[in-house]
Amino acid sequence: KAANSATMKICLVITGASRGLGRAIAVTFADKCQVSCAVLVARTESLLWETEKLLVHTAEQTRVIAADLGDLDTLDSTIDRILEAIKESSFDKLIFFNNAGSLGFIGPAVEIPSLSTLRQAVDLNITSSMWLSTRIAKLDVENILIVNISSLVAVEAFPTLSLYSAGKAARDLFHAALAKEKIQTLNYAPGPLETDMTGELRQAEGLDEILKPYFAKTLVD
Repeated sequence: KAANSATMKICLVITGASRGLGRAIAVTFADKCQVSCAVLVARTESLLWETEKLLVHTAEQTRVIAADLGDLDTLDSTIDRILEAIKESSFDKLIFFNNAGSLGFIGPAVEIPSLSTLRQAVDLNITSSMWLSTRIAKLDVENILIVNISSLVAVEAFPTLSLYSAGKAARDLFHAALAKEKIQTLNYAPGPLETDMTGELRQAEGLDEILKPYFAKTLVD
């Protein structure tokens, strides 16, 4: 039986934890819940340690794993490290935030410059995301929740954001299928946020003119 929610110990695993929404999730959960272990995953180690410092007085243990999740040649070994950190922890509920992702090429789909550009976006935003959730779901743990960070672009097409939209849509349906297979799963779209990614969109020359006012307004911190 899971512990009462007031005393439930949570193990957090967050990809893209070095900044933006991933960091905010880590800090908020550690502040509001009893976090026994936080496994923070992202590409930039120095930024991960900045997140870790924000949790040092609230999470019992933290693990920092710096890795490029878009590198499929090393993905399994990276996931092995994540699973090892989970297995070393004591908790009542595991929550995995499948958050890492990239915008990829911004511009008309017919102007995607190369197959390599397309593949890089698919490797990180689709293949890596799906395999992470698959391996987490295989764990011999009774109480697991997988949270896929979604977006409006998963259900509504936006011009010049074809790669980002395709990635989010594929992730949504994959995780919806996991839910049908009795894996506790949530597709969560937080809405437009004030993050480095939003800043990247504002600076993108290829962004369709119709979208620019959408990102120019004040967004959620």
